[in-house]
Amino acid sequence: MNQTVTSDYKMNAYQTLPLPVIIINPCVDSFKVTFLNKEAEQLLSVNSGLIIESHFSKWIFRLFSESKVDLHQQLQQVCIHKENKKIVSCKLNTGDTVQGDRYFDIILSPSIDEQGVVVQIITLLYEVTENRITQQNDSAILTLLHQKDKFLRETQRVARNGTWEIDRNTNNIIWSDMLREIYEVGPDFELNFNSALSFFKDENSRRRLSEAVDATLRSGKIFDLELPVLTAKGNEAWLKITGKADLAGGVCTRLYGVTQDITENRKIREALSASLEKLNSLIQTVDGIVWEADAETFQFTFISNQVENILGYTAGEWLNDPDFWTSHIYPDDRVQALNYCIAQTQLKQNHTFDYRMVKSDGSIVWIRDLVSVIVQKDKPTLIRGIMV
Repeated sequence: MNQTVTSDYKMNAYQTLPLPVIIINPCVDSFKVTFLNKEAEQLLSVNSGLIIESHFSKWIFRLFSESKVDLHQQLQQVCIHKENKKIVSCKLNTGDTVQGDRYFDIILSPSIDEQGVVVQIITLLYEVTENRITQQNDSAILTLLHQKDKFLRETQRVARNGTWEIDRNTNNIIWSDMLREIYEVGPDFELNFNSALSFFKDENSRRRLSEAVDATLRSGKIFDLELPVLTAKGNEAWLKITGKADLAGGVCTRLYGVTQDITENRKIREALSASLEKLNSLIQTVDGIVWEADAETFQFTFISNQVENILGYTAGEWLNDPDFWTSHIYPDDRVQALNYCIAQTQLKQNHTFDYRMVKSDGSIVWIRDLVSVIVQKDKPTLIRGIMV
């Protein structure tokens, strides 16, 4: 078979290939295009008659302009080293906004004769758009996961929240970095249920935690405890521990939860409780009946214990009956006292008025009521006062 027949045979073979093929003359100065099959013409929207003898690297660069690879240099390397070169994920400038971006791997393959001379360079275009999109999606998902992980770690640090999980096979415990920080242990601290339990200050706390864990292992229900601990560095802290077990066929497959450092919150709550106790003690020692009621219904929401010393009724009796105050005003004073208090309250005016009340023993006593009207959004919501 002569050279012309062989060449024609190859060209026919290239023409029938189901992927774009471009044949290049290996002249190191120009690398001119000598052949395009129909797949290449259709893909690149060109007529082979207009492209033949054109400079390949300049022409193809216009179509793959975003590729930062020096195509001319790559072609020279193919001729010198006589081996394939692959240029990956080159974006094709189709100008088709409907179809969107398309990506191709460009394979440069030397065709070598019997004397070892490169007689042509076969260029194949493999479409890798789906792989590229998958990689981009995977990269976007990975970036999002990193962002969410960073947000979670920062949120845990701000809220002083740490997560934990117990391996039911080994009884080992997995702690998040934040939880290790809360317990003040290093990354090499060996964790298991017993070592974790040792941080709890007293036997009662250890017992409550053990019982809560046992209960959730049986039922799968959430437990929620606030317990004192002594950290690895000897610092006292209060922790809010929430846990849950996942069950399958009645068998625990996973035990996990969240632990929050509530030491500062606990201090604030204790300080507030102490302040309220002091305030309540002060109110109870005032030589008068301190009270609070709804400004619309006049139902009492608070009354001090002095009511028992002055009128003979308990605070419970007063608060359990919505009409207790009005029904125990002396009948001759009831309408006037009630109407006056209602009118002044609607006017959002603090007021003082005198009336008689019936004591628990049936005797009559004069009361002076000093009332403050609490206004929110230009509407009276509460009335507070002291009866003397």
